[in-house]
Amino acid sequence: MLQGVEPSEPQEVAIGGEGGRVTITGAQVRMARVAIGWSAADLAEASGVGEATIRRFETSRGEIFPHTLERVQRALEKKRDLLGLGREQGRRA
Repeated sequence: MLQGVEPSEPQEVAIGGEGGRVTITGAQVRMARVAIGWSAADLAEASGVGEATIRRFETSRGEIFPHTLERVQRALEKKRDLLGLGREQGRRA
């Protein structure tokens, strides 16, 4: 941890349209990113979001705008689909 910098509470951001709103945390973004084999730099490039922004959100050291998080989510979902991984494969019963 950086000296003098205290991590904030994990931010939960609601994203999506009517009836499809999802709340996602930075830890969930990191888990999804790692599960598809991407570094933070890979996700930044694919989403067009700064790597520092992604890292701050993942570690609860900064907030992220919902529209920015939607770009991150779309990039993760696109990669997941390219890998042939369905939503259900990542869930446990």
